[in-house]
Amino acid sequence: MRSWRIPSQSRPGVEYTVSVDDGGVWSCTCPHYTYRHTICKHIVMVQTELSTPKPKYVVHPMVRDGVIEDRDYQKRFVDRALEANTLAVLPTALGKTVIAELVAAELLHRHPGCRILFMAPFQCIWYNCCSWTNRCWEGV
Repeated sequence: MRSWRIPSQSRPGVEYTVSVDDGGVWSCTCPHYTYRHTICKHIVMVQTELSTPKPKYVVHPMVRDGVIEDRDYQKRFVDRALEANTLAVLPTALGKTVIAELVAAELLHRHPGCRILFMAPFQCIWYNCCSWTNRCWEGV
């Protein structure tokens, strides 16, 4: 049997216990389940949490743990960029800056003491790259 403690949303300080037995039967100690013996919002909350995939994060000596989500398409761009010159053409918010940061992190790791130059057409983009670097990299 597995169980989870879920705080009440309407009664501060009160917790309910959601359980599932080895046969897959769910139960809860809340009044709704106790009196009606039907699925309650606490059971739904636990089932939703269990079924939601957890994000994986980039593991790299130069990148802080738990900061950059590990996405396959970005990893493929990084691998290609480390082999040869690469142009990443992606829509807004799909991680072009992250790709550049991961390539830079790997190059700095492979070649200690080298330097990376980021060029951007606008100051706001340059500032975004600087703040991202400070937030994501170890030892910067």
